[in-house]
Amino acid sequence: MKRQKSRLLPLLAVAALFPESFGAFVFGEAPSPPRLILIKVDGLSPLVLDAAINPSDAATDRLPHPELFREAHLQLRSVLKRDRLLPNIEAYFYRSGVRSSMYCATLPLSSPSWAVIDTGQRGIVKSNSYFNRFTGELTSYLDQLRESLSVVKGAGRTTALWQLDLLEIPLVSDFFPEGQVWTSIQPFYRKRPTDQLSSLGKSLITRGEQSKNPLRLIKRHVADSAYGADYPERNDQALASLAGRKVLETGLEGKERYDFLSVLFASVDHQFHVDPHYENILSWLMRVDDWIGEILSAVEQSERRDSTLVVLMSDHGLDFDPVRLNYSFPINRWLREAEFGGHTVLAPVVEDTEHALTVPVRGVDFTRIYESLESAFGSAVLHGEKGYATAYTDNTGNPRFDAYLRNSDLNRLHLVMLEVLRCRKHPDILGRIFPEFTSAFAAVKEWLGPEIQESLGAASGLLDMARRLSADADAVRRLTDESAACRRVASALERLAAIPVEKEAWLKWARRGFRIPELIPKGYFGQNNTAQQLQSYVTGWETPPEERWKSETRYRNVNYTKLFPAVQATSGNSSGNSRPFHFFSMTLPVKLLADQADRAIQQAIWLVFPSAEALILESEEGEILYRPLQALEFVGNDIRQTPIGDPSRDPLGYSRLADRWMLPREWADESTRDDNEWQLVPLILSDLFRDNFRMTSGLAAGSGNESLAREFHFSRQTPDFRVWTFRGWNVNSNSHTPGGSHGNFTELDVKTIFSVWGGGSFPLRRGELVSGAFLTSDIVPTLLSVLRQSSPNAGSRPEGGSKGKIIPILSPVTR
Repeated sequence: MKRQKSRLLPLLAVAALFPESFGAFVFGEAPSPPRLILIKVDGLSPLVLDAAINPSDAATDRLPHPELFREAHLQLRSVLKRDRLLPNIEAYFYRSGVRSSMYCATLPLSSPSWAVIDTGQRGIVKSNSYFNRFTGELTSYLDQLRESLSVVKGAGRTTALWQLDLLEIPLVSDFFPEGQVWTSIQPFYRKRPTDQLSSLGKSLITRGEQSKNPLRLIKRHVADSAYGADYPERNDQALASLAGRKVLETGLEGKERYDFLSVLFASVDHQFHVDPHYENILSWLMRVDDWIGEILSAVEQSERRDSTLVVLMSDHGLDFDPVRLNYSFPINRWLREAEFGGHTVLAPVVEDTEHALTVPVRGVDFTRIYESLESAFGSAVLHGEKGYATAYTDNTGNPRFDAYLRNSDLNRLHLVMLEVLRCRKHPDILGRIFPEFTSAFAAVKEWLGPEIQESLGAASGLLDMARRLSADADAVRRLTDESAACRRVASALERLAAIPVEKEAWLKWARRGFRIPELIPKGYFGQNNTAQQLQSYVTGWETPPEERWKSETRYRNVNYTKLFPAVQATSGNSSGNSRPFHFFSMTLPVKLLADQADRAIQQAIWLVFPSAEALILESEEGEILYRPLQALEFVGNDIRQTPIGDPSRDPLGYSRLADRWMLPREWADESTRDDNEWQLVPLILSDLFRDNFRMTSGLAAGSGNESLAREFHFSRQTPDFRVWTFRGWNVNSNSHTPGGSHGNFTELDVKTIFSVWGGGSFPLRRGELVSGAFLTSDIVPTLLSVLRQSSPNAGSRPEGGSKGKIIPILSPVTR
């Protein structure tokens, strides 16, 4: 029955899409099935594209220094003797296509944004990297060299895609028949890209050169990929030619093979980051227009032209200034300083520093540890060791970072254990250490026991999943590896939990000696820190070694909830602002605020600005409330909120929207309606902080242990807090960044492109801009609605999660 149903679906799709041709199909003259082509341009803002199409439009004034843009546009037209700089995009997507005002439904970073666009589901992928605070595993989703090589060697998916597959969330490509899908290399794709790598190899490595020394060519290619300024252009140019050929490629039966094609151009994003002067940006857009024209030319030659739908889209924009540099506050370096915690820092990419444990390899980034000379756990301390990372930051995009800190209680216990080793031959001092050890150990054991049990249950659930997916070798490998890592860490933690607490037994244990890595594994961060822990986070000893245990012994503490908003640079950035950080944010326990809300709430987010604070609440029905505050204080087991006196002091400028429960779509409409500098903040933060494993509850198959495994996997990816910078400040490792950044909440960051052209079979609202604010989570349901077909191997669109809205891109049909 299932087999018959899968055969029937394409017939029903054809009948629904082309009723006038269905009779011909039945009698042997089959019409072309609908085809979807996605052209993705990473990092392209519609504000820039609109201005490039029509620089005289008033909307161009929304760009920074619009007079410079118009001047550059006029100069290029004059030099090139062209009336239009982007003839293909203008003709197909502006005059003959339909557009909408599209905004990011999640953080405007590549991996999170493409995950939403490719699935229609919000809030699964939260950043550009994967970090597990239990096992210490770290992978960058943007490490395309490593990901591509692993896929070529047999991996069934990218690391980013694995996050979706764990929750059994299909990509839009999964709704098309297997074997009729072609996708270029991007964060989320399934088919092994051997043809693309082969094509790129000819263009990027050999450049047509005949050589008997392939090693020399590969070495040059790797160097070019890291240092060659024109590498992205050559990459995208080769990709455009390949995509055009794929449009026309035929199968054994002589018919055009692919029903779904997706191609990602990354060079525009690269150019904005490197050098956003308008002459350069417009030159790159002209190249992109040529590449898109190459694909559209193939569509025009295609026998399936009339049944082809082509979508031009972007994942996010970029906030940039063509005449000012962005200044940097290199967060990983500062975290190694005592003022910021003296952390040894885990990083996914190479940093220009002499303290790397590994030697940077040209052209390749990989996980490394940067030792702090101030670390209270490092080799500078007696019995300390290298490799004890206590901080990790995900700072891709530049104007923000997610901070993962090792649990403060675990730091405290680690410090006391080092003291035990230092003083283990002095029974009198051990006796004075014992009460502090007992106190520190008890604080850790409150959460350690449950975490050990959860990790062992997750390890079993991962193996259950591996047995159920035994036909998927890549899934089995990933699941068994993670299960083994969970058991390995749990085994060490069981030894830690077994330390005796009776004094005589403890003294015997202490005098015997021990190795801390066998009890506290390197890479293990423990439970997330609470707000109270972050207000008094333990980073080391205040009392010097020679004075410890003689009288009161004090720890060195950092208040991270107030630290970043209070930071002031010695000099201002190019805009004159000496405050790098805009706000600190973290979740609060819902139970502490339950009696202060007029409805049941599922999450609460605390924001701390330099001169004010705020609270974002999300109800169980998905409504969002924003409340600016003068202060938020912890009083025992309660939270005290002090209202802000002057509405004009609202740090986000949302005073007219304050204390109103609104659904996400209302926030999209309201916060983008005015010329507000900060847009969609409550909507995006609610999505970022929401538990991703609960977004699709009940969708994924498997046992209760499997559900536990998924929850454990995703909950251990949660950062302790997130921090955003003011415009003109970045948090990367370079002192000055000439280009733009993304990941903030400006219109240039959060507004994206969604423009559709289709052949004659699609009654599009051609030449129109659909009114209203739409979210990137609306794209998949809109396209599936227009095509009226789903993949036989994926079934219908899953229930649950965030349901998107269908954008009215079709004209009303007259019957």
